[in-house]
Amino acid sequence: MTVGQLLVVRTSGFERDEDRLYPDRELDWAALTEAITRYQVGGVLIFGGNVSETPRKIARLQALSQIPLLICADLEEGAGQHFQGATRLPPAMALAQVGEEACFEAGRITALEARALGVNWVLAPVADVNANPRNPVINVRAFGEDGAGVTAYSLA
Repeated sequence: MTVGQLLVVRTSGFERDEDRLYPDRELDWAALTEAITRYQVGGVLIFGGNVSETPRKIARLQALSQIPLLICADLEEGAGQHFQGATRLPPAMALAQVGEEACFEAGRITALEARALGVNWVLAPVADVNANPRNPVINVRAFGEDGAGVTAYSLA
């Protein structure tokens, strides 16, 4: 194992460097290739892309690596949160209002679409408790204000 395997670098799911949404925060193809082949990073955070380009780019990244990469994405509102053409789901608080079955179904849809894209590490659900309703960061990303409820919905 190398120290590099402990690192996750960020890039876009778009194949062309000029299509990156945040070029100042996302590695271009040359830097990404070096991170994988020279430094042997363990993972890549994909931010943005679409359902046609992203799987191809992820396959190219996996082919560069000597060991399978962890490919992660923040998909708390489904794969459509970051990938054009995938399903965008309601935030956690709305799902909790419908119930555990809705939370389960949202997780199922997200998992299927993530797998199809090549994402093998979904950064969701957010299991935070909305202890401060005025907190703009957590807010509707949380399933609710009760720890037991948040736990039940997160497990679903």
